[in-house]
Amino acid sequence: MRDRIARSRRRIIGFWTKTRRDPYTYFVFALILLAVTLRLILIVWIPTLPTSDFWSYFQRAANIIDHLSYEAIPGRPDANFPPGYPVLLATTFAAIDNRLLAAKILNALLGGVAVGLMAYLTKTLFGRTAALIAALILATYPRSLMTPLIIASENLLLPLLLAFVIVLVRNTKDPANSRIPIIAGILAGVLTLVRAVAYPLVFIWPLSNLRSGQSPAQSIKQGFIVVLIAHCVLLPWAVRNKISLGKFTFLTSTAGQNLFIGNNPNAPGYWYPWVPDIEKVYPDWRSQDLMTRDRLAMEAAVDWIISNPIEAAKLYIEKWRILIRDEVFVAYYSVIGENVEPPWPGIDVLTQPHSLKEQQTFLYSILNRSYIILSTLEVFGVIGLMLVPGIFHCSQGRKGTIVLIGIGLLFPAVAAIFLATTRLRWPLTDLWIPFAAVLLTVALENVRNAMGWVITAASALSRRPA
Repeated sequence: MRDRIARSRRRIIGFWTKTRRDPYTYFVFALILLAVTLRLILIVWIPTLPTSDFWSYFQRAANIIDHLSYEAIPGRPDANFPPGYPVLLATTFAAIDNRLLAAKILNALLGGVAVGLMAYLTKTLFGRTAALIAALILATYPRSLMTPLIIASENLLLPLLLAFVIVLVRNTKDPANSRIPIIAGILAGVLTLVRAVAYPLVFIWPLSNLRSGQSPAQSIKQGFIVVLIAHCVLLPWAVRNKISLGKFTFLTSTAGQNLFIGNNPNAPGYWYPWVPDIEKVYPDWRSQDLMTRDRLAMEAAVDWIISNPIEAAKLYIEKWRILIRDEVFVAYYSVIGENVEPPWPGIDVLTQPHSLKEQQTFLYSILNRSYIILSTLEVFGVIGLMLVPGIFHCSQGRKGTIVLIGIGLLFPAVAAIFLATTRLRWPLTDLWIPFAAVLLTVALENVRNAMGWVITAASALSRRPA
């Protein structure tokens, strides 16, 4: 035991000594500090009140502390949202009396963690310059800056998702490491406890084994470990649902309803007042218990999809369009929204006049233009890496790139099966930041080389005799 402690101590001292002398480390910490500082400034400047789903997250966290129950409204148990983010919020409420401020400070700190993990992931894939650019993008991207204002689970989802991708990329380098599937399983389970849409990550392990040299049997064994560990993490949530709601489920009590909202004859692809439509199919739908209502909604949606496959496919494509169309969701729920429910009656997200509220067009323009620029860089980065990877000096080859592409696309692909909101596309935009960063890195290298050539040519010409 003493030898193990001594070895760990030497490793920590060696790591600290090495990083202390490395300017790159100081740059990363500076970007983390920048990210947290900018987010805290916005928190002070924009006193957003939680509404809609974000009110529900906040109330669940408060009721964990006040009533030791996981409910948005005491006495009305449900599983509308998984408990990961509210449980973390609840741990901060004991530290600061102002619970809303505590939640937002936590969100800002999680933003800083995400910036650090973004730098680590991008450095692993594309080197230090790209890592610093990626960290700078995430630290200053307008939508990311505003996300801590709303009590959204995406604040926790992103750092966990980056950690999961780092583990999978590590597996492409070291597929024989037996600890990696265990860590991946834990992270996949926790991610599902934060957002149920992350559940397919439990089964995405084969992406990290492409061209790894592993035998199919070994890959299947590791995949089984990931699935088993993830479901062990989810087991307490499923048991709670059985006790409170009468159904053993690892997910939520709204999956069927969300499927129906996005798949019925009147579905526009996004949320709308849908209850009259389900009552046309099941007139006594409201009188059923929570889980029965969800099951009936799922049955109605599945029946419609099977009976109308072409319309369902067209609607799926339309939901993709909705997912990628703009970046103004965060502005509505942090600045612009009025009379938003819940709570009941509805409230404005800002109760006092605010300069940003008066500049709605300008705010939307900043968010949308930054989104268009970043998405364009990301797409061209992906295309370049797939077609001409040699010029990008990708240290992980195509394997790490494929992991990042696949996990990014997973979220909108799954979301479009149900109903679309641009919030469910955020993981794609955020995870693909390294592709924008490596594209900018190559562009900067080419500019530097061109300038060097021009300077050299100018110097040679100046030395020529007249």
